[in-house]
Formats: sequence, C-alpha cells, structure tokens
Amino acid sequence: MIYINNNSGLGNKIKNLVSCLRLGHKKNISISPFNIPFIKYSQLGNGVGLNQDITTWRLELFEDKEKQNYLKTKSKFIVFDTPDVYYIEDGIDCQYHNICDFIIEDFLNYFNLIYFDDLLLKEVNHLCKTYNIDDKIGVHVRSWSDDYNRFKYLHNLNLFIHEMEKESKNFFLFTDKEEIYLQLKKIFKDKLNSIHIVGERHNSFNNLNTFNALKDLLLLSRCSKIIGTYQSTFTECAWWLGKCKQNVVIPKPEIIKNLELNKKIG
Repeated sequence: MIYINNNSGLGNKIKNLVSCLRLGHKKNISISPFNIPFIKYSQLGNGVGLNQDITTWRLELFEDKEKQNYLKTKSKFIVFDTPDVYYIEDGIDCQYHNICDFIIEDFLNYFNLIYFDDLLLKEVNHLCKTYNIDDKIGVHVRSWSDDYNRFKYLHNLNLFIHEMEKESKNFFLFTDKEEIYLQLKKIFKDKLNSIHIVGERHNSFNNLNTFNALKDLLLLSRCSKIIGTYQSTFTECAWWLGKCKQNVVIPKPEIIKNLELNKKIG
C-alpha cells in the first residue's frame, strides 16, 4: 500500500496525489486514504504490495525508460531556497510545454481521476460566467511572504508588470497579498479584476482557506493564458487542471537567470 504524509501546500499535495495514483495504477497498488478537503479521487490500483511512503512535491517519473525521454528539449529546473541552497532538478516539474506530448497525455489520465466538491464547482462556474474567465489572462503572483529568502530573491512585481504590459486582453489576478492587487490595480485599472483577498489566501491549513485556494486554482485553470510565479506548484497545477492547453509565461527572477548562466543550465 502507498502512504502519503504531505503537510505542505495545496499544489504540492495535488501533485503528490497524482504521482501516487499513477504509480498505484502501473504497479497495481492501492493508496491509503489521503484527505484534501473538497477533493475526491478514484484509483485504478487495488493490490496490497509492499508498504511505501511516497511523500513528494514532484510529478514523479518512476520508470527509468521515461527518464531518458520526457522533455522536448534538454532542460533542468532550479529549485531555490537561499542563494547558497538550491537544487538543480531533472524531471517534468515546471517544464510546461517542454514536456513530451505522450508524458502529458499519460499524466492527464491521473489528473482526470480527481473530482471536486459540487458546491465548489457551482461557485467556480458562477464566477466564470460573471467575470468571463475564459477570455481573461490569469495572473498568479505568489509573494513568498511566508519565506524570507524566496520573498527577497524570487518576488519582483515589476517582472509581472512587464509581461502584462505586452497584453491586450483583460486580467484576472490570483495572489496571496492585497497589496499586490492594489499596486496592479493602480496601473491596469479596469483591465484588472480579482476576488477579494482575505488573509493568507493560498495557505490551505483550514477548510475555508482550502475552499478559497481551490476556487482560485480552478478559476486560474480556466483562463485563456497564465502569467505565473516561478517555482509555484499552484501555477503548475492550474495548467494541468486546464488540460495543459494554456500558454504559460513565467517571469524569471534575476537570481535564477544568474544561477542558470553560472551553472550553464538551459
């Protein structure tokens, strides 16, 4: 049986669940119940197997064969903690349209095993109609205010403003801080909408926050295009839940550009 002990953010939990649903199906192993409020899932594996604790933030490629052929162009991803602590990662995480089509199709089979609460979907559908979400560019700005080093080195609102100024369509903003909304509203005025932000909106540590975070996640997944946050699994999961159809732009922080140049990473 597969066990998941993931107490991190919503995007990490969903990716962890999908990885385990996929492994369970391929190895015919069942998953011990894993609770994310307002989410249910079907699983295709039903065997017992050896007990395994698989707790991860990644979409895991367990098969060695796949590890040789999963990206269209060779690329690695830097996971940043501090200027001195960072990880150069292989895999499909945060690679978006650089992922080979057959891998995307395979993982979508397991994202499709996830079901959302009816009340949640009803509210999402209502908001989509009210704001014409499918014709909006979704902008997801995570401030990293809960992490000093990531806030200092990864968050730069000017990078988002630069990308938004290139667009003719209107925007719908998803963020964890009201100050970000106020700053962008001054610039883009009637071109920008958002749902009122209450507290740490995307921290899924209680049912209300989880409901709001899932609502934002599903709305972002239905936007016509995504301008997202570097290293955010929230942006990433929205793209997957949108069936990987949206074009995604990720403004890259300066420290990441410098690390890629110094380490010769593409």
